[in-house]
Amino acid sequence: MSEDGRREGLIWSKLDGGNWSKLWFSLRMNKLHYRLDPEIKTDLGSLEVFGSTIKKIIDPNSFRKNLFEIELKDEEKHLFSCISEEELELWVNSLNFSAQNKFIPPKSPPPALPPKLNEIQKARLKSALNSLNFSAQNKFIPPKSPPPALP
Repeated sequence: MSEDGRREGLIWSKLDGGNWSKLWFSLRMNKLHYRLDPEIKTDLGSLEVFGSTIKKIIDPNSFRKNLFEIELKDEEKHLFSCISEEELELWVNSLNFSAQNKFIPPKSPPPALPPKLNEIQKARLKSALNSLNFSAQNKFIPPKSPPPALP
């Protein structure tokens, strides 16, 4: 699992007690999203994993192996079957971590501060501000008659 709580892959699942189906699952933050295919960007749904119970299941009567179950906070149960024991361990560990640790999205970084001015830029800025102050303090009075035409 990566540091941001992600894991993804194909898993056989029996959601809501239905039939077994192979779906693409993505664990992001504290939600287990599922879709038909990794190329399809629209989720069929998601399960809130935080606060749930994840446990391995051994069922000698099942034709599926490498089983685990997620029991959500509302006691709803879902059954899953991984393709290997290694995948089972990875998923159970990742899901248990996500079930016990609330992920809080990182805050966006503060806006960058403007760069510091060098001495030449400071002098130019000071001169410009002084010119503005002079103009603001001294009212411009236009001449009463037009200036003479130049020869």
